[in-house]
Amino acid sequence: MVHAEGLDVEVLGTEFNVNSRRAQTKVVLQSGKVKLSSPRHAQAAPVYMLPGQLASYDKQKEHRSVCRMEKQETGV
Repeated sequence: MVHAEGLDVEVLGTEFNVNSRRAQTKVVLQSGKVKLSSPRHAQAAPVYMLPGQLASYDKQKEHRSVCRMEKQETGV
C-alpha cells in the first residue's frame, strides 16, 4: 500500500505511478487494478481504477477525480 497526501493506493497486481507533491496527488494506472481510498473520509466509497486512468486528489479542496488518459500521457 502507498500512503500519499490524503489518499491510500492499494496495489491489486498492477503497474502504476504515484506522484504526491504539495497538496496534489496523482495516480496513473498502466496495468492491473488499484483501489483508492481516503483515510480522512472512511465513509466514502473506494474507487477502483482501470488501466489508462488518471486519478487526482487535491488535499486542500478534499476533492478526487478519475479520468481516462491518452496513451502518450501515461507518466505522472
